[in-house]
Amino acid sequence: MPGLRLADALAINPADLEGLWQHEANMWRKQLSWDISATIYRLQRALKHSDVLGKVLQAGSRTLACALYLCTGQLGLISNFLISPECDANAAETLLQETVRTLRCQGASRIESSFISMNLWLCPLFEREGFCTYWREFLRYDLPSSHGPLRPLPNVHLQAWRQSHLWEAASIMLAAYEGGVEAEVSEQCRTRRGCELELDDILNQGICGSPVMEASAMAQQRGSGIGFVIITQIEPSHAHVAEVAVLPAYQRQGVGRLLLNRAMAKMAAREFTAVSLFVTRLNSRALDLYKLIGFKPVFSFPVFVWQE
Repeated sequence: MPGLRLADALAINPADLEGLWQHEANMWRKQLSWDISATIYRLQRALKHSDVLGKVLQAGSRTLACALYLCTGQLGLISNFLISPECDANAAETLLQETVRTLRCQGASRIESSFISMNLWLCPLFEREGFCTYWREFLRYDLPSSHGPLRPLPNVHLQAWRQSHLWEAASIMLAAYEGGVEAEVSEQCRTRRGCELELDDILNQGICGSPVMEASAMAQQRGSGIGFVIITQIEPSHAHVAEVAVLPAYQRQGVGRLLLNRAMAKMAAREFTAVSLFVTRLNSRALDLYKLIGFKPVFSFPVFVWQE
């Protein structure tokens, strides 16, 4: 494509990115029935205040693509890779190469993509740069107007979510993900602090919509947390399982299903009509449970990890 040029995102008029943001919002709504306008607003503010950085690919007066990224210590994160319908694979590869080069120059020895890509043709581009591809599934369950009674488990008590549960939930999340594929995909899942930040993003930063506290819960045994679920609202009638985790010693005992069934009942009572979730395809145990409950595959998308 003739006339290609790369620019720093802060050096261009924010209006030049509006078409990319709108295209991204339209794809999310079409593919996932998800309104990401609030997320886009937060990203625009983060870019304005240099909390994230960006590279923009332009041809003449047209903005073809934009990559947003940040580097924390030796971890580089590509938080968004926005592509217009006019952008071809060669142009997108140019932007990716420059983004990776910049992150490596900033000291990144590991780079993760944390965006959901609707452009599946990006896979070979990332793989040519040395990234490993992990596939994730977006699943949805159509909620009935009423939900059957819960079948309790002996000595397991479900408590409605409280903000004070966050710290205990971080320990549960860390133990549940240790040695699994989620820890391969996200370095943040490998430390307690990282898990705390992930939960804070969900509960207080709105990265997955607004928390639905009455549908979220902590499972306890003898006063100690053994599992939890956090539900958010992403559309007026569409909820999302933002996080669910159970301590390894209590897995395969029905705790996860009990948490999800309670959440379903609470969401049905609030007249939600659908609930969705993300799961990594290699997490076969979780994927099998969700499908058994009634979740159906809607969309598969790749995430990428590069390690020096």
